[in-house]
Amino acid sequence: MIILISVIVFTVISLTSNLKEKHANEINRVIHSMGGKVMSIEKNGFLGDPNTPFKKEVGEANTIYKITYEFNGTTETAWYRGINVINDIHADTNKAFPEKWIMNEE
Repeated sequence: MIILISVIVFTVISLTSNLKEKHANEINRVIHSMGGKVMSIEKNGFLGDPNTPFKKEVGEANTIYKITYEFNGTTETAWYRGINVINDIHADTNKAFPEKWIMNEE
């Protein structure tokens, strides 16, 4: 029984880490494609958090990130609403709002 619980916990931690890495890779890819450089990625918000620009547009299967990046010598802020589907972070799911970027907004 203890072995089964250990395997389940290890699997959940591995999947969560893998998802965070996929989101970070996507964030870096998009910012880099614009000519920017990511300075920090902060997981932010919860369902209905009024402190993000997404307000109530966050589903169970979304993660919100606040990104600070450098672009043309200035520090900018972007927000990314990621989708929590391990095998395809761009997939549509009924438990999430679509993937979305909001650029240059505090």
